[in-house]
Amino acid sequence: MRPLNLGVTLGITIRSSEGNLVKGNMIDGYLYGIYLVASPSDSLDNTIDSNDITGRYSSSASPYYGIYAGGSVSAAAQNNAISNNKIQDVQTGIEMSSGRNNVVTGNEIQSGYYGLRLTSESSENTITNNLF
Repeated sequence: MRPLNLGVTLGITIRSSEGNLVKGNMIDGYLYGIYLVASPSDSLDNTIDSNDITGRYSSSASPYYGIYAGGSVSAAAQNNAISNNKIQDVQTGIEMSSGRNNVVTGNEIQSGYYGLRLTSESSENTITNNLF
């Protein structure tokens, strides 16, 4: 299988959506491998599972994110499952900004600055059995 890379910033984008399954993809060289964002409304009940994400991170390069799940005070990425993903060569493996009630489990994150980063209004997330 060939990796997904069309020379753009976002590999896979899920914006203000619910009930999506993103599974078994190879994503290589994007600024954001998977971009799950709640704007202008919530992103709910999405599953991100068993993806292989490789960035092109170096300390002097632009930041790279394996998986970014974010929102705002009025819209949140919530009730999503992020599991069994292999993420490497990114600055931040998984970042949640305004993420609530998400489950992050069984992910393997290598070669970066942050393995998992929670920011802003993130709360009530479950983080278990990840390898950093």
